[in-house]
Amino acid sequence: MSSNPQQLMSSPPSPMVWFLLVESDTGLPYKGTSADKVAVSSPADVADFRKAVKAEYNEPNYLRDIPSSALLVYKNKYSFDKRNTAVEEGKEDPLKSSRSLNGLGKTEEDALIVAVPSSRNSDQSSSESSLARKEPNPKRKQRWIALNEVLEGNAKKSKTIDSTGYCYVSWNEVKTVFNPTNYVQ
Repeated sequence: MSSNPQQLMSSPPSPMVWFLLVESDTGLPYKGTSADKVAVSSPADVADFRKAVKAEYNEPNYLRDIPSSALLVYKNKYSFDKRNTAVEEGKEDPLKSSRSLNGLGKTEEDALIVAVPSSRNSDQSSSESSLARKEPNPKRKQRWIALNEVLEGNAKKSKTIDSTGYCYVSWNEVKTVFNPTNYVQ
């Protein structure tokens, strides 16, 4: 009886890589997900891993409108938490796309962190500031209008004696706009 050499030599199983999807701005689990694992080809790099994660979450459409290259992968939770610290304090950057996964994400405790861009960031271009999206508080807007009226009314007047330096408006003229109260201990 002859044996087929291809049957005897099976390929090694694809390595499983543990990961956790998190919201990039808050670090909370993305849409209530928990740690999971995906099979990746061997050898695999971060780019392959991101594509596998995107494919894994394609069915519930969690990552439908997010390209795999927009997913940022961190070595672990500690690295993710250090993403916004100063360089002197040990700032951690996401893994490069070409970085090999060898030895990473082997257990749930050492899961790779996959940061998903927030929907707010994906809806607007990164050049827009967060202030441009938010309408000011109505009371603040009223103060701005009242202050602009005072400033425009006094723009042509000269400085008065009780005015602050480099300003043509005195405190007494704008005090009613700010409605200050005396400090009480």
